[in-house]
Amino acid sequence: MSEVSDLVHIYEGDDPIVAIQAACQMAERLGEDMAILMNLEVVPLSGAGDDVIEIIRCPLRLRKEIRRSH
Repeated sequence: MSEVSDLVHIYEGDDPIVAIQAACQMAERLGEDMAILMNLEVVPLSGAGDDVIEIIRCPLRLRKEIRRSH
């Protein structure tokens, strides 16, 4: 079972799925990796503390460092 599947099974309802979807969209829009915290809050990985339970990676082509260089 993948970590994402584990995340979905630990929490009640659709909240983990919504958090994963939000993190994916935010990673693409902000151009950086996002973290899902234990309370299912989504924050940039660069500012996340120790309570990260899932990391959503930004696709390489959308990273803000790469977009700025073009």
